[in-house]
Amino acid sequence: MNFQSQGGPIKELHFPQVSPDGVEVEFAPRLYFEAKIDFNDVRSGFRETCSVSKAMEIYPIDDDDVLWTKDMACDIDPSRVASGTPSTGKLHPLPSFVDSETMIRMEAMFINYLMRHSAVSIYRNFAVNTYSNPGENLGDFQSRCTEISGESFRKDLDGLHEMFQRKIEQVREKCLRESVGLLSTSGDFDEIRRDSHWKSKIHKVSERIADLFLKTELLKDEAQVESSELPSNYPAPGLQLVDERLQYVEIEARQKILHLLSQYREKLRAVDEYTIRPNLKDIHLVRSCILWLPQEA
Repeated sequence: MNFQSQGGPIKELHFPQVSPDGVEVEFAPRLYFEAKIDFNDVRSGFRETCSVSKAMEIYPIDDDDVLWTKDMACDIDPSRVASGTPSTGKLHPLPSFVDSETMIRMEAMFINYLMRHSAVSIYRNFAVNTYSNPGENLGDFQSRCTEISGESFRKDLDGLHEMFQRKIEQVREKCLRESVGLLSTSGDFDEIRRDSHWKSKIHKVSERIADLFLKTELLKDEAQVESSELPSNYPAPGLQLVDERLQYVEIEARQKILHLLSQYREKLRAVDEYTIRPNLKDIHLVRSCILWLPQEA
C-alpha cells in the first residue's frame, strides 16, 4: 500500500524476509533513496558514474543543522527490494510526521549526506603529472608512471652519454698531442707500441661506457650499474696517466647514471592518494520512498 499524506501518496517498498518457524519477523520503516553520482574531476580527468542505494534512519527534523551520519545509513541491494509492504510479519508504526513535505526535506538532507560522505580515492604522482584511471590499482599505476617516465629518462641518459663521449674524445686528443710530441723527438719503437696501446685502451673504455648507458633501464636495479667492474689490470709503464684519466671518466659515468636513476626513482615513489568528492550538480536522485526493513527477532 502507499502511505497517504496531505501532499499525496509516498511509495512504499520492503526487503523480503523469510520468517523462521514460530518467529514473527518485525519490520521497521526507513527512508530509502536511490541516486547516481557523476564523479567528474577536471584536474585529474577522472570520470565515473556510480549508483547509491541507502536506507536512512527516520527521526524528526527540528533543526536544519541536524545531519545524518554514516552509522545512520544502511547499504541496500536494490535488486532485492520488492514493491509494497510485507505480506506477513509485524510492522512498526510509521512516524506521523512523515509526509510529502518531510520527504522533500529528507531528499535535500540525503543529497547533503552524499556530498559529505561520498568520495573516490585515486592515486596521483605530481612529479610525473599523472593520475590513476578508474579501477587502476597501485601496482599498475606505478608501472604506467614508469612507462611514461621512460622516454624522458632515456633522453636524459642519451644526453649524459654524449657528454662522456666528448670527455673520451678530449682524452684521446690530449694523448694524441703528447704522442706526436714524443714520436717527433725519438721515433722509438716503444713509443709507437705505447701509442697503439693507449688507442686500443681508449676504444675499449669507450665501448664499455657505451654498453653501460645502453643497458641502463629505469626498471633495473641500481646494483647492476654499481657491479659493472673496472679494468682489473694495472697500467703499463709510461701509460699510468692515460689509464688514470680513462678510469676517472668511467667512474664518473657510473656515478652520473646512478644519480640520474636515483632522481627518477624518487619521482616514481612520490605517489599519494587524491580524493574526489561530488558537487551538488553531480548528484542525481533517482527515487525516494519508505522501505520496510526486517529487524532481528
